[in-house]
Amino acid sequence: MRAEWISWLPLIPLTLVLAGSPPPDPGAATSSDAVEVVGAVDPVDHVTARAADVVGSGMTGGFDHMCRLLESGTVQCWGANDQGQVGDGTGELQPAPVEVAGGGTYSALAAGHKRTCALEGGELRCWGMEIARAPGQPAGEPSLEPTPVASERSYASVAVGNQHACVLTEGGDAYCWGRNHSGELGDGTTEARLEPAAVAGGHSFTTISAGGDHTCALDGEGRAYCWGSNDFGELGTEESGPSSEPVAVQGDVRFDEIDTGLNRTCGLTANGVVHCWGSNGHGALGDGTDEPRSEPAPVAGDVRFESLAVGSLHTCGLSTDDTAYCWGFNGFGELGDGSTDARMEPTPVTGEHAFADLTAGAYRTCGLTGDGVVHCWGRDPSGAIAGAGVIRITEPTAVAGGDQSEGDAGEASGAR
Repeated sequence: MRAEWISWLPLIPLTLVLAGSPPPDPGAATSSDAVEVVGAVDPVDHVTARAADVVGSGMTGGFDHMCRLLESGTVQCWGANDQGQVGDGTGELQPAPVEVAGGGTYSALAAGHKRTCALEGGELRCWGMEIARAPGQPAGEPSLEPTPVASERSYASVAVGNQHACVLTEGGDAYCWGRNHSGELGDGTTEARLEPAAVAGGHSFTTISAGGDHTCALDGEGRAYCWGSNDFGELGTEESGPSSEPVAVQGDVRFDEIDTGLNRTCGLTANGVVHCWGSNGHGALGDGTDEPRSEPAPVAGDVRFESLAVGSLHTCGLSTDDTAYCWGFNGFGELGDGSTDARMEPTPVTGEHAFADLTAGAYRTCGLTGDGVVHCWGRDPSGAIAGAGVIRITEPTAVAGGDQSEGDAGEASGAR
């Protein structure tokens, strides 16, 4: 989940899936769940969400919720809300976009595992599941609406991962907090932090992304640095072990964008080439194989991309002609190609939609078309996309919601 200008981040599940292991089932159906694989379906009985103008990226994906940052600075969220991740103060599932409580004018937005963070006037506010708690301690009460995070600094971007989050100041100083068992906070320790702690090394970053148990960032010249877990080569270094401080990604590739998933990383170059490294289960690196890589490797094919959206076990990109392509795990239809088959190379999303923005959640992808309609596909256990009883959506499906009179803002991270 990346932070860019202001900022993504993804969504990360708690299940670690090894290359070649059976597909994960984070939402296994109970007796009350109707598991159905569908194509495009009619949305629930609401007016389709639209915007008059679309300006860049304004969406971010969490584990089971999504959010939008509108041009006015208003934040809307929808989906599961059991930990208050929608931020409307109710804790109740919201099938259509609702405004977060308290109003406010936000400049940055990022969603992670059952939590969301945003910036208002440089002040950090978060809602949902608590991030800042000591290891082994029970989680505190969730925040059902935006709550200030104590800090003496002003921030310009934010990224939220699995159980940690990071921010950047205007000057590019990085701070992280939350769980730190693999060194994902980058402060030279493996101690959890209850408040943002400075990342070691004295680097100045322009973009930061928080993944499962690792974090990556770009400096002003496009050099990539990563820290934290390195079980699958997600740090992109020759060393096989974790690092509690930023280490340079090997190779001489410079990136304009970087994004992290559960245990892999992808970067986008200035000429539109996507490189990925780390875990390659289900072909998530897009290089035509399922072999893990510890060095950036270009995805297969000759498609040129303009943005990235990295989920837990799948990856998507928006091409220069506004076509969405996805690859990797597809058990819930998150690749949007009308099937649930994994893909090892970029595969076009069905429907011939022209997207202006893409974001990826854990097992879900959403795209914003040029006329302001949000379409989503993939896992939908809350019924927030297609209605109760449908948990798999294999093609882009319009999200229901109120008719919007303004466009999305240009600074939301996400897809993760």
